[in-house]
Amino acid sequence: MLAYEIWPSDGASSLQDGADQLFLGDNLRVLDHLVDSQEGTVDLIYIDPPFATGVDRKYVNRSANRSEDVAYGDIWDGDLTDYLAFMQERLVRLHRLLKPDGSLFLHCDYRASPNLALMCDDIFGRGARRPGGTHPGFRNEIIWRYGLGGSSSRCYPHKHDIIFWYSRGETWKFKPPMVPATSQRMRGQLKKCPDVWDIPSLNNMAHERTGYPTQKPQALLERIIEAHTEPGDLVLDAFCGSGTTVAVAQRLGRRIIGVDQGPLSLHITRRRLLEQGLNRPLHISTLEPMEHPLASESSCFLGSSGDTEWTVRLDSSLVSDDESPELWAVDWSSTGECFCPDAHGRFAAMEQPEICWPNGLSGRTDARVRFYGRSGNVFERQVALDPHALAAPSLLEL
Repeated sequence: MLAYEIWPSDGASSLQDGADQLFLGDNLRVLDHLVDSQEGTVDLIYIDPPFATGVDRKYVNRSANRSEDVAYGDIWDGDLTDYLAFMQERLVRLHRLLKPDGSLFLHCDYRASPNLALMCDDIFGRGARRPGGTHPGFRNEIIWRYGLGGSSSRCYPHKHDIIFWYSRGETWKFKPPMVPATSQRMRGQLKKCPDVWDIPSLNNMAHERTGYPTQKPQALLERIIEAHTEPGDLVLDAFCGSGTTVAVAQRLGRRIIGVDQGPLSLHITRRRLLEQGLNRPLHISTLEPMEHPLASESSCFLGSSGDTEWTVRLDSSLVSDDESPELWAVDWSSTGECFCPDAHGRFAAMEQPEICWPNGLSGRTDARVRFYGRSGNVFERQVALDPHALAAPSLLEL
């Protein structure tokens, strides 16, 4: 694994102290790495893998209200053979990553749920399907009923997904969620949540929607994470997608591992984590070295407004909508390949964010600035800065 980014810069030595982790790359290779280094340490795994739909899923740019590049592929050769082989390789490794009392939640639908259930029974155990005693494996088949979607004149409309819960061992963490009772006798009271969950899916105007296809609502992940983990527990999502699992887990005080092979997924997940505030260092690693195109010299600036204050500036009139960055980050004293931001922020209309010159840097330094675009593209500039050589106010093209 290659260290790609560490947020904030002083979190470089904190991985063994519980830093959050994001990985960009093929999740099979990442899972092999995690099995070697962290086998048996994960409390909860939630995965929302491709559903074998036969179509590629596209990201929707909400600001431009149009579809962009493919977010992830979901086309498989022939029948389900290749898809199931893909899933089995990953489920075997996920089983090894769980603690003895850890749980897996596998999100799927009617296309492959029977096959995936048999596969998980084989890997984890038949659990509650077996008579007598308590056995590892299957615990529940949860129906997530969401209501939205199209209709059909040929069959009953599909209005639910399936979530399988499997435990690795004979014991597991479970704090039953409480939901409003629907019977007349218990009106106004709470009851234990059954295995049919009525949680609305995200509509097109939902505030939390990112534009990533198949994004799941935070309420769904809140229910799972709160019921099956405690604060400080480790939650893993090997198909990170829009980052909902890791964002909710982090907000609830859990440690996180997120994995995805798409730069778009990494960008959206990084942005969501930074916006809600990091409560521990965030380490981002890649399988391969990352090369970034240079940011446009005519549109991206780092300007000084005094001896101790600097401004990141974007001339949006010179940048196309597709390339316009959402986030910026500055590493004041860049050394090596890993980017360790000392300051970061989000571009907003009429806003010129100020950055304080860091303590301990009184002379010339080699700074790196990264600009993160909406579609996962990253642009970078490097420049030698000397606060004593620039008269304030001044503007330095990157």
